Amino acid sequence: MHISTRLSYLKDQPIYKTERPFMLMTNVPQGQRVSNLRWELGQEETIHDVRGREPEFSLDESGFRYIDCPTRFTDWTDKKEIERVYLAEMESVLKKNVDNVDLIKIFDWRMRKKMDACESDQVYDLNMQTDMLNPAEHVHCDQTASGVITRIQSMMGDEAELLLQGRVRVINLWRPIRHTVEDCPITICDGSTILESDLVECDRVRKYWVGTMGLVEYRPGFKWYYMSRQSPDDVLIFKNFDSEENVRAKCCPHTAFDIDNIPAGTPTRESIEIRALVFTYPDHI
Repeated sequence: MHISTRLSYLKDQPIYKTERPFMLMTNVPQGQRVSNLRWELGQEETIHDVRGREPEFSLDESGFRYIDCPTRFTDWTDKKEIERVYLAEMESVLKKNVDNVDLIKIFDWRMRKKMDACESDQVYDLNMQTDMLNPAEHVHCDQTASGVITRIQSMMGDEAELLLQGRVRVINLWRPIRHTVEDCPITICDGSTILESDLVECDRVRKYWVGTMGLVEYRPGFKWYYMSRQSPDDVLIFKNFDSEENVRAKCCPHTAFDIDNIPAGTPTRESIEIRALVFTYPDHI
């Protein structure tokens, strides 16, 4: 079922000519700004349903693909077991479903749940990954090139220089947990419709780390997809970054969006996502 809706995009502001977009994801003194971001709804866009069309999409042509990927893992409250069992399982999934993989480093994972206003007002520990966060409901890419380079240099030590000479990708795996998604699904933009100039770099500041993400201002021409009634067996794989120049899709902006007229009693969306650095060694290694 295709859906027409208006997605939330970054609103251009004069301040960005002199101050970088930023968001602080840590405790700050009362009265201090935590962000200079403003949002606005784009024009109405069609979110196309991929259900039954899954083979049409690939990581290099579209930047994403959906795969049938059941898991027996169910203990979504145990951080240690998620990291010991589920992340190892997803590393194997990446090796099977991504071309030319030599090394994988999973560097982050996060769980999300569509929450009501009372739950949203709670204080969450961003270092406690089993604490559910609300879905991100603005169009964004999780990483930008400068942030990826900084992360590799920080994580990979003496290997970083060599790895940066090869192909580097940041790839996400996104799975519903506990039940099928009936509200607040994820929509993914066809990466071949994204220009490098569409991404506005934003600093994302945590207590011990400053990363970057790519935000997007609306323009006509983006092509959006989602999977209707995405089940826990339906895993979305998508790129946030690709250093390879000769591919049509280098990244996929994405966002959650609301579906109208959800029946009362519908289970709220819950999901887990992982983010991985995927390396292809340079030819001369």
